[in-house]
Parts: sequence; C-alpha cells; structure tokens
Amino acid sequence: MLHRGSVTLELSMEETLKERALSSAAEEVTLARSRSIDQQVLAAAEFGAELLVERGIIREILLAGEFEKAEEYIKGKFPSIWNEDKNVRVSIWALQFIELLRRADTKAAIDFAREHFTKETEGGHFITFDPNGYASALEIDEVFGLLCYETIEESSMKHLFLPMQREAVSDYVSNKILKMRDMKDVTSIEKILKQLVACQNRIMHEQNLNSTFKLQV
Repeated sequence: MLHRGSVTLELSMEETLKERALSSAAEEVTLARSRSIDQQVLAAAEFGAELLVERGIIREILLAGEFEKAEEYIKGKFPSIWNEDKNVRVSIWALQFIELLRRADTKAAIDFAREHFTKETEGGHFITFDPNGYASALEIDEVFGLLCYETIEESSMKHLFLPMQREAVSDYVSNKILKMRDMKDVTSIEKILKQLVACQNRIMHEQNLNSTFKLQV
C-alpha cells in the first residue's frame, strides 16, 4: 500500500529521469550536428585543397609553355570548361600560335591557325595582359597580325611574346574553375600576388625584358 508521500516521491523521480533522458538526447543531437558540421567543413576544406592543387598544376604547365599538355589536362579534369568556354580554347591555342612564331616557324604557325581557329572558335577571345599589365581580351584576327612582321621587335604587339601572357591565361582558367564550383574567384593572397605580377610585367615591358626576374623584398 502506497502512501501519498511515496507516490509524490515516485512521480518526482520519474520526472527527474525524463528530464535527464531528454537532456541526454538533446546532447546527442547537438553532438551529432556538431560532427556533421565538422565533416562538412572538412569535406569543403579537402575539396578546396584539391582544387588548389589542380589549379596549381595547370598554372605550372602553362608557365612552362607545355600548351598541349595543358589542353589535355583541362579536357580531362574540367571538360565542361574546355567545351563551353571559347576563350579558354582560343587563349591556349593563341599561346601555341605565338610560340611557333617565336621559334620563327611561320609555316607551322599558319598551319596551326588554319586547323584550330575555325567557325567553332568565332566569338572567342585571347585573354591577355596589355603593355601596362592590365587584363585585356583580343580578337584572334588581331593576333594574326603578328604574321606581318619579320621580327618580334618590329611588332606593335611584341608584348604578346612576354611570359606574362601565360600568366593571364592561367589566371583566367583558374577563375573559371572556381566559379564553376561556386567559390570566390580570387583569394586575398592571390590579389596581392596579382599586384606583384602586374608590377613585374610593367617593369619587364618598360625595360624590354623577355625573361622573368626575381622581385626583391
């Protein structure tokens, strides 16, 4: 036989146990959410790191002048960018065309242009830096004008032979990759580096330098 006091005590204990159970469940939910967020953050960080590596590889290949290799890498890793963005195709092919002219292989340059710059690339632009180091976009017909000069020095567009043009194309491709993944196209560090590159390009153009040099810091 239960007395009123014992019933009250049992009810109080039951409520306490329920409160503890609810509190424990809430802690588990919070912990589970925290773990989920941590996993999401980790996944995002790993994804960003992977993109950084891939962008770095493309940049390294382009700066080394291995344009065919860059084309194959972009086709393999980012086929949509290669197929849908004419500027990417035109820019990399323009770099190859200019490289052939640099080697004084005019016939090979003409044959290359006939094969690659067709109706499919109409409307595409060669992403470049102008003589002052600012981003620019040229019609491919303007680039063909380089064929009119016997030597690079005679051309009014001799800046297209500078290494900074590879930087311009690399930056463009890199930004397209980031935008495709809904990420910021330029980080704070990259903005600073771009300013340094712009300064270097301006000095190279003014001093008529054809090779890179180290900035003193």
